[in-house]
Amino acid sequence: MLEHVLYLLRIKKFFERDRVPLEIRVLGIILAYLGLSYRKAAQVISTFHNASYESVRKWYKKVLKYCLV
Repeated sequence: MLEHVLYLLRIKKFFERDRVPLEIRVLGIILAYLGLSYRKAAQVISTFHNASYESVRKWYKKVLKYCLV
């Protein structure tokens, strides 16, 4: 699932900036999709990269808007 979502987001060039690696963003999106709160997902991601719960929320809503999840 992770590789498929990564592939789709890379092809579509979904995110304009690369400040946070795409793999980290996809992990946050999948964690939110699986039911973790945005804060809990951000805590998990913070072990790899600094990201706020608001960032996770924005990533998730943006992808959800285009029905990729």
